[in-house]
Amino acid sequence: MLDLKRFRKAKNIQQKDIVKLLEISQAYVSDMERGLKPVSKESYDKLYSIYGDKLKQFEKPNITSESKEFYVLRASNQELEQKVKHLEERIKDKEETLKAKDALIDQLQRSLDEYKKHMYETFVNFQQEVKKYIHCIHGSTPEL
Repeated sequence: MLDLKRFRKAKNIQQKDIVKLLEISQAYVSDMERGLKPVSKESYDKLYSIYGDKLKQFEKPNITSESKEFYVLRASNQELEQKVKHLEERIKDKEETLKAKDALIDQLQRSLDEYKKHMYETFVNFQQEVKKYIHCIHGSTPEL
């Protein structure tokens, strides 16, 4: 089986030149390069008549449908592994962000608790000062 794309690139040939030479459509050339269509014996013979034995270095082993399926599955598996790795990294980033937010929430809660305590103490002190003031004005003993 001929690796048409590798051959074409190595020889600096454009797809349109292959189209003219083999008298086939550009879409068919593209399909052959992507392995979707085979390079026919007729097309191979035309190329061989021009390039001779140089063409043989661009041949690749015949791939059965099962082995082709294996390569497709392996490529899909690699793509999935990359996606999983990316998602794991994003999850790790999100977990770190959540930990930082949790720490900030704890700090804010402690500050709020201290503020409440301070406000309560201020209120109690104010209440005692008011009672003292009332006692001074009325001359009675304030109830605490």
